[in-house]
Amino acid sequence: MRIYLNAFFALIAMFAVVGCSNDEPGVDNPNNNPPADEEKVPTVAIEVGEITTNTLSFTIEATDAKSITYLVAEGTVAPDAEKVLNEGVKAEASEITCSELKPDTDYSIAVVAVNVEKQAYASTGAKTEAEEVPMPNVTVSLREGSVAENSLSFFITSTEADTLKWVCIEDGSRDVTAAQVIANGTAVEPNVESEVVVENLEPDTAYAIYAAATCDIEGFEPVISEKLVVKTAEPEPVGYLFSETTTVTASKITSELDNYFVIFTDEANGYTLRCDFYAAVGDYLPSGEYTLGETAEGALNKSYTTFMFTPSDSQMTLFERGSVTVEATPNEETREVHYSFNGVLYFDNGDFVSLSYSGTVEGIVLPEPLPDTPNIPEGATVFTPDVEIKQPVRLHTSSLVPGEYYMKFYDSNWNELVLDLMLDPATCNDGKDALPAGRYTMEDGTIDSYSNVALYSPYYSENFTEAELVVNVDGSEYELTFIGTAGSGSTAKTFYMYYKGEIQDMVL
Repeated sequence: MRIYLNAFFALIAMFAVVGCSNDEPGVDNPNNNPPADEEKVPTVAIEVGEITTNTLSFTIEATDAKSITYLVAEGTVAPDAEKVLNEGVKAEASEITCSELKPDTDYSIAVVAVNVEKQAYASTGAKTEAEEVPMPNVTVSLREGSVAENSLSFFITSTEADTLKWVCIEDGSRDVTAAQVIANGTAVEPNVESEVVVENLEPDTAYAIYAAATCDIEGFEPVISEKLVVKTAEPEPVGYLFSETTTVTASKITSELDNYFVIFTDEANGYTLRCDFYAAVGDYLPSGEYTLGETAEGALNKSYTTFMFTPSDSQMTLFERGSVTVEATPNEETREVHYSFNGVLYFDNGDFVSLSYSGTVEGIVLPEPLPDTPNIPEGATVFTPDVEIKQPVRLHTSSLVPGEYYMKFYDSNWNELVLDLMLDPATCNDGKDALPAGRYTMEDGTIDSYSNVALYSPYYSENFTEAELVVNVDGSEYELTFIGTAGSGSTAKTFYMYYKGEIQDMVL
């Protein structure tokens, strides 16, 4: 044990004393001085100062002492005066520091102050501080640029750890404790910087990362890092682009507006886009920008504009927003309409379909022109047969009588116009020959009252009450001009039909 003396102790000087043993003034001792041979009794006290894990400081205060001896001993039992005088250290300063002591240990301090023969004794106890045990520490930090749609990476650092584990869970899914991380987490090497990569995560989702550490000290509770919250990246939008192998077909329904249901099929990629266009009534789908929304002119019906990812896909996916621009260029000579379709339609998850098509559309052609001077009554509804839907046909049934010609005509909306002609059997081989050219009317009885028209949207079905049909024949080609009034009173409507072409099954 080394003893460090910080200041010189002031020893009390000896003085000659003359007088009596009585401390009170009197005749025998008028100056109140003690007798020369009287020895004063010393005093001594100890005050403990700074204590560390291996040092102990104390101060000695004494009076009337020629020497001071101290002894610091391990334990709670202080050495007696004899042991102090025999084994102790002479104090050369009032402040004493003992070093190289044991941590967390009890020590006894004993001091003996001596005058000549008389002495004073004092003792006290002190305990050195326990060594501070280094506690584990753990942190998690994000690596710059380490977050993707389905993965992320982070760093774990620790000190003084014997075991180090981590967990990554969806943020807010449950509370997490250090003990749970140690019990259920994934282990990494402690006390080095470790990079951890977590995969198979959900995009655009917040995850909480925790790390916990423990050490092999009895009774030590594991410590947990601060929570690190990381949100995975939003998914990059997926675009579906139509290739050069796209085919386009269309069907049309007319009511207050024209409704074109146009289907784009990409043969190379195997997906299909169905666009439900609404436009003003006309001969073909007109140019314009059609925006996804409700049923209205210039709109793509949001409820029926859909996408199918595969040909066998039974689930038709709706769109959230978008538009398609249509450029229509009709050709009066070929009766074709050349189209350019361009637009982008977005799903609710941000994915999109990019449409770019240039060409004709099967099912959209210009109607055949009417005669140069058609006699169309004012306000009449024009019924235009559409051979793409179904060719006009003469029906042969067992119920027909000799000389009867029963014909059906269909427009692009599958509306029907039926003409029931009753001719003299002698003029048409009992009706087995082709319909002769001529003028037929309800007035002369050649057009029967069973002749009718049936519209499906809006619904209208009535028999004709007045009718005239002019027929011209050129080989197997017919030119028909029909004007008739169906219904009566408030239901009466006038219809005009012109048709030039073949009639299926006209000859038996």
